[in-house]
Parts: sequence; C-alpha cells; structure tokens
Amino acid sequence: MRFFVSQDNITEEQVIITGEDLKHMKVLRLEPGDIIEVCDGQGWDYSCRLLEITGDRALAAIVTKGENRAEPKVRITLYQGLPKSDKMDLIVQKCTEIGVARIVPVTTQRTVVQLNAKKAQQRRERWERIATAAAKQSGRGRIPQVGPVMSWQAALTDAQELRSQVGSERFGAVIPYELENTVFVGTVFRRWREQAVLEVAIFIGPEGGFAEEEVTQAQDIGAHSVSLGPRILRTETAGLITAGCLLYEMEQ
Repeated sequence: MRFFVSQDNITEEQVIITGEDLKHMKVLRLEPGDIIEVCDGQGWDYSCRLLEITGDRALAAIVTKGENRAEPKVRITLYQGLPKSDKMDLIVQKCTEIGVARIVPVTTQRTVVQLNAKKAQQRRERWERIATAAAKQSGRGRIPQVGPVMSWQAALTDAQELRSQVGSERFGAVIPYELENTVFVGTVFRRWREQAVLEVAIFIGPEGGFAEEEVTQAQDIGAHSVSLGPRILRTETAGLITAGCLLYEMEQ
C-alpha cells in the first residue's frame, strides 16, 4: 500500500501518517509490523514498517529510502480544452498514470462548459483527489498539479513562462490539429529527443477542436501544429495519445 506524506512528517528514521491516509489504513486493518510504501511527493520513496496506529496518527519506521524511478525526465504540461460532462476526470486519471506533470483545464473559443468560481474550485478539488489516487496506483514520485482553469490567452502566457524557465533549446510545444497533414507528431518528438528537451507543453482542444485563430496563436509562441494520424480522436483521447507518444520517444 502506497501513501503520500509531506516532508514535514518525515524524519531520518520515522514517518508520521495522519488525515485521510490514516483513515484508509484503518479501513484496510493494517497493523504494527506491516510494511507500507511512503512517498514524499518530491521524488523519494520509503519502505516503512508500521510501529503503531492510534486515534490521530500512525507511526512507521523507515527501513529503506530510494529515488523514485517512475518520474519521467521530461516534464509535461497538458493544456486541456475543458470538455463536457465528466470527461476531465478520465483525462486527469489516465494522464497521471502515464507521467504527465501538470494538467491545466483551459477555456477556448469552442468550449461549451462554463464554470463559475465556486464550481471551478469544486471541480479542481475533485480532479486533485483523482490525481492523488492515480499517482498512488501508478507508483508516481510526485502528484501532478491540476488547475486552476485558465483562459486561452492565459495558457499561452503560462507556456511562455515555462519556456523562459528552461530556455528555448530545452522547451517544446505541440498543438495537434485535424487539418495538419504535413507534420507528424513522431517527427517532432524524435527531434526533441536528440535535443534533450526537458519541458513540453501540449495543447488539446475541447470537443469542437481549436479555432484556426487559436492554432495560429499557439504557433506564434513556438508550438508545432502536428498530426496524430488519419483518424479523428476524441478530446479525452488526444492528450493521452500525444503524451504517451512523447514519453515513449523520450524514454527510449
């Protein structure tokens, strides 16, 4: 069983577990002597032996410590056009599983869903819970950041800030577009592997796709318009496929 624990609750020898994870441990009927896996959310894993479980905390002794090996070297931010219904739940879950570092819901020209501030915060909290559960299940060393919901222009600005942090030679951005028929996504990703790109932005449209103007605006900040193949993919599939192709290429 895997738990994410704040570094504030981890010493050189022991780990303290509280809150929802403590409740989960009690539901699972874990007992002193059981071995659990703890991650500090910063890329370090700890194999621990439970010492005691009380009303407000569990105490475990650290047996071994090691660097988490599930985190990709390339850091992916997915700017996802806000989809209808509960599709975002699936996007957050699956993109967390494969290694995406950050998931940002974006409102675009063709976005149908309109969230007020209260609803947006409720959705974000739900997506954060989904990301945490998926990170535990998939053995991630970090829980992906989710949200907040951004406008299209804010997303473009955010991507430019990422580029400035790592430098243009270590940054890449793609925008899959159904009308693109000359540049295939794999061609771009192979070039990025040779360049040892460290930070990638992926822009995915909502159900109606991107407006041509939005594609042009993404290209203006350096994003490559790419094809994902001859088939039209759903919005909840496109980001997962794009990120999966990138990770396959970069992790060879």
